[in-house]
Formats: sequence, C-alpha cells, structure tokens
Amino acid sequence: MNKKLLALLFAVPGFGLAQTTYKVMGFAPSLDQVAVESKDVTGHDVALAITRNGGWYADAKAQEVGVAQDNTPQFRIVKTGTAGIYKLYSVKNNKFVAYTAAGSGPNKTKFVEDENDPQTNWKIVQNIGANGAANNFDIFPGSVSSPNGGTPAWNAFGGASANARIGFWRADDGGSCWSIEVVAQELKFFSSYDANNESYFMTIRGRYVHKDGNNFAADNKLEFGDDNYRFQLVGTSDNFRIYNAATGQPIGTQVGAGLKQGDNEDDNRYRVDKESYFSAQSYGGRVYVKEKRGENIYLNFREPYLSTWHHPAAWTSHDEGSQILFTTEDGILAEAAKKLENEVKTQYSEDKFGDGLGLYPKQAYEGINGENGVLNLLKIAQDPSAKIQDKKDAFQYAKYFLELLSLNRPKNGDLLYIAATRDNKVKYFTSTLHADADKGFETYGSLGGHLTTKEQKGSDAVFYYKEEKGKVTLVSVATGGQVAWAQRDALNYPTVLQSAEKGAEFKLTARDGAYAFESENRFLASDANLDYVLAYSQFSRFAGLRLERVAQTLPVHIGDGGTASFWSPVEYTVPEGVTAYSVKIVNNKARLTKITTNVPKNTAVFLFGTPSSDVNLTVVPNGNTAALQDNILKGGAMPTTLEGTAFMLKKNGTGLVKVSGAVPAFKAYFTASESQVRELLDRGLTGVVSVATEAEDAPIYDLSGRRVQQTTKGGVYVTNGKKFIAK
Repeated sequence: MNKKLLALLFAVPGFGLAQTTYKVMGFAPSLDQVAVESKDVTGHDVALAITRNGGWYADAKAQEVGVAQDNTPQFRIVKTGTAGIYKLYSVKNNKFVAYTAAGSGPNKTKFVEDENDPQTNWKIVQNIGANGAANNFDIFPGSVSSPNGGTPAWNAFGGASANARIGFWRADDGGSCWSIEVVAQELKFFSSYDANNESYFMTIRGRYVHKDGNNFAADNKLEFGDDNYRFQLVGTSDNFRIYNAATGQPIGTQVGAGLKQGDNEDDNRYRVDKESYFSAQSYGGRVYVKEKRGENIYLNFREPYLSTWHHPAAWTSHDEGSQILFTTEDGILAEAAKKLENEVKTQYSEDKFGDGLGLYPKQAYEGINGENGVLNLLKIAQDPSAKIQDKKDAFQYAKYFLELLSLNRPKNGDLLYIAATRDNKVKYFTSTLHADADKGFETYGSLGGHLTTKEQKGSDAVFYYKEEKGKVTLVSVATGGQVAWAQRDALNYPTVLQSAEKGAEFKLTARDGAYAFESENRFLASDANLDYVLAYSQFSRFAGLRLERVAQTLPVHIGDGGTASFWSPVEYTVPEGVTAYSVKIVNNKARLTKITTNVPKNTAVFLFGTPSSDVNLTVVPNGNTAALQDNILKGGAMPTTLEGTAFMLKKNGTGLVKVSGAVPAFKAYFTASESQVRELLDRGLTGVVSVATEAEDAPIYDLSGRRVQQTTKGGVYVTNGKKFIAK
C-alpha cells in the first residue's frame, strides 16, 4: 500500500481543548437497557422529554418535578424487582420522586429520601395514546394495576412552560407521552477557530455536507482528509458559528436572499463569504441548527444545496432535511466500516466464488473471510480500543482489496452469451437487427439497425470474444460480423457490421457484480425494459451485463436449402439428423467427405440437416481430435479479406456462390479452379455424391436422355432425376 496515498486520504487534524460541550440527546435503546439495579449505579442516567413539545424536559425543582428546556440527564430509573414497576431517582437533588395522590390534577409530585416509601413506585408502560409506542412511554402511580387511555398519568399540567409542574391527566392525551433520552454524543465548541481543533462531518439525509464552489452541497462521495467536508463549531451551543476547514471561514446566508417568492428568508443558500450565528437543539440523536438573526430560520438541505427552511415545522415535525448528524472522523470511519462489512457479507458470500463467469476467483475468498481478510480488517476499523491510524489503515486495505477484486474475465476465444437483467428478467443480445419501422421507448425514434434482445438463447445470440492487449472485439457467430457503433441523426447505437470492416474495441470491466463493455465513451447497454440494445453515455445498471460461456451445446442455424457452412474454434459432435462434411480435391474434382469423427476445433465444414432449423452441436471440452486431412474448407473467428475469389455457401444454404472481397467470420469457404468445382456448381450440393461413393457418381444426361461427360454452360441437364442448368 502506498503510504503517501494513505497519508493524503487520512490527513488528520490535531485536537485542541474544547471550551464548552453540548449533549446531543438520543432515544434510549429500551427501558430495560437504561434501568439500573440501584440508585448508586452510574452511567445510565436519562432525560425525560415531553414527546409532544420537543425541547421540554422533566426538571427537578425545589419541592417537586416541573419542566424546563434543559436536556441534562437528571433521572435514574431504578428497578424494584417487580415487573413494570420502577423508581425515579433525581441525580440533581439525590432524592426519589414520589406522588402525592393518584387522581387527576396539577402538581402531583414531591421528593422523598426513603426509597421504601410505596409512593416512590412508578408503573412505566409503552405509550397508550396517539403518539405511538416506539420510544414513547406513559408514567403512572405504582398503585395503578391495569392502566388504560383514561387513567391519570404524568402530564405537564397546563402545557409546557417554565411554571408548569408535573400533574396527572388522561394517558391518551398527547401531553402525557414521554420519551426517555440518553446522551448520544457530546459536541465540542471552541472559543475560536484553529485548524488543529477537533472537527466534524455534517450528515443530512444520509449525505455529507461539503463546500461546492461558493455554496455548500451534500453527496455520498466523502473522502477522509478532504477539508471541504470538515466543519468546526466555534462559540457555545446557544450562540455559535460553523467554520469550514477548507476555507478556515464561517458559513452563512445573506439577509433577505431567499429564493422563495413571498419569503426572502426561505431557501436561502449558505455561502462561503457570509457569516451566520446559530443555536442548537437535539432530538433523537440529531441536531437542529437555527439561525439567531430571526425566528424559525433552520438550516436545511434543499436539493442540491445547503439552505434554509423558514418554518417552525423544521423543529416541531422533526423534519428529516433539518436533522444534522455531527460525526468525528473516528465515528464516520466506524460507521463506514460497519456499512461496508454488511455489504461484503451480502455481496461476497462463498457461493459467489468459483471458476465460472459472473463469479470471483475461487482463491480470492480467503482474502474476504481469512484470518487477515477484509471482514477482520473491517472489525479492526470499528474497534473503539484500536489506534485511529491502525483503524484507518485497516479500512483502506479492505477497500483496496475490494477494488482489486474483479469477476473472472472471459478468455480470449470464448464463445459467449451477453445478457441484460432487471429484477428476475433476463434477455440475451442477438445479432438479428431491428427494422427501421421498429420504434424505441417514447421519443427514442427508429430502432433500425439496432441489435435485438430475446428471452431464449439461440444461434444468433452467440458472440465470439477476442481480447488483445486489453482491447476486446465482439463477433457475431451467426452473421460473422463485428459489433460496432453506428450513427443516425447524431444518435449512436450498437449494430453488427455486414462486411469485414473493423468493429468497436471495448474495454471490459466489472462493476457491482456485473460486466461493462465501454468504447469511445459509450457503454453497451439495454433499455430499461430490456427490449433493445443501445448506447449509454455513462455507466448505469442497464450497462451492467451478464456473461455466460457457451458450455455444453452450441446452436447453429441450418439454412432454407438444408445446409449451413460453419467454422468453430471448439471441438464438437453433431446431433442425430445432422451430417458434417469436409471438401477435398479428388481426381481434380471437389468432393464432399463425410466426417465420421468429432469435428476438430478450428475446422470449417458444411452441415446438412433439416431445412430452416436450429440444431445444437455438443461441445467437447478440451477436445484433441486430429485435424482433418486435405480439407480445403477454410474459416476463422474474424472476417477474412480475400486476395482473389473463393466459393462459399449462399446465405440461405441453397447452393454455392463465387465471391470476392471479404468472407464473414465463422463461415466456410474454399478456393478451387472452375473445372474443379464445376460439378458442385452445376448440381448443387444436394446432387453430389461423396468421396466414399466416387465410383458411383450419378451420371448426367441431356434432355434427349443421352449420357454426357462434359456439360456446356447454359445447357439444361438431368442428374438424380433433377434438372439443372450448367454454369
């Protein structure tokens, strides 16, 4: 690992002395987790918050319990040995809270020192009222056995105010609902800005706030050591500024510069060249930051910028866009490591490793789950007792390994199926092209020339994978043309060339457990519905493709004439009803020779079978059948440019044709003289006997019934009961 890179990524500010701290309150995990065995057990003190009136808490007054806007944990919940019954101990005056009477009314509490006083027993249950039970509770006198919505319970009688005292009122009243809060975090505030003071990352809606030009935005691209993402709190919790570490200056809004019509303080973007003063409130482990210069001006994330929401609901409704999580580098690291750990457990289970495509290399699993593997490194990154630098190194090494980990790559020469997936739907790319009349989604326009997709694997869905020096070429086995980019009305789209022209050169990468083919800043992709193939200017999940090797069977199409020409890089056997032939020169004539062995790899043949049908050849892995002797049929995995002329099968398989220029890949062709190939041209492939029956060559007759040894071009003759025109 590059230590300089680590140092750059993890540049850590030093730590100065905090002038003041602010307790950020969060919900207690559960009542049982904060209840203690005796009043002397410390470390689990709580604040009792009025759920309906955020920011108001139970407060020990001189003689009884009232409420105040002070979230200091003042109470200790003590178990009694009886299920559901607890005592409330005030750590402010070291006395127990007792009730004076169980009926409805104001001012129903007092303090006593005797914990055996039965009126120090309190029944605490999940909230009965409309606020819901999650993190919410009702507190009844211990003498209550079966409370209901009308049972008198703790209530800031008369409403939350500095003069209110705890009384009892109906449990289903919103003011009778209480939340148990604990200190989730202590924020540090400094008397002045110093680059060495402790700083924080600010998270809103799961995104990290950062300087973006003259404004501030939020995203998920946090890099440790990037000062644009770090902030420092200067002042006190009720009067502070927020400094950005990249500028060393406070952030702020310009008075009256809000973008909302009719309210010039709403949607007012924070800037690097302005200064605002704030106060802080907390709820549920999050901080709500309000500007001091006006009423209800809350810091808020208004996509895509950090801005203001000029409305009390930012606090009263606990709006998610105003909830700020201030996290230290250590905290962010632990959070990121935990998140990555969960992702690794999901994405890199043992069944995701093996030798096939779509899998990670089998030997790499030890790097995930081994003694020094990724999961153990991420545990170190979350260990509170580990040194911060060791945790950073562990986290970075884990990420570095995952960045290097890639899916198994296809091998040069592989025959592949290329598929797009969505949910549980799979469609395979094919070399069959759309017609001009086919239309794409909405305003996409004509799909003429685009590769098509289909749900079944077939002969037109097989592509040859060629890779040289990191550059990948895809060749359609069915057509013999290369995949390339075409253009229509400034729109680029993928097609298959019909000539020997050079196609696109792709870079193959693996992303998010899928493969991506990129060329000329475009990605091979499907549309969202998997109906056609197109080009994306950037990577998306529809450019993440699945690759499958042609394994046991290789589909080939037999033409209308009952024949097909085929060259294959792999060895195979033909199914029943299909015969493979080579072509040899025998007695200066081109003759078909039936192949009775496996068809060797890198061999060109003619296949005979049922007209207009797809047949499945059986692949022989690692086959080593010897090459055929004297076979004049040629072919290859890439289109071939001829120096002269050659003969090959017509596209529909109805006979031979003389060609010049270029021959498609995966097609059989041969060179011979006119005289050597005359009979094949005259009779067609179906009228020619094989070398094995050379002595019984079918005789040729003219229309008068006379047997002839030589034919005349343009003449009409008969052989095997069929007429033909000599060429």
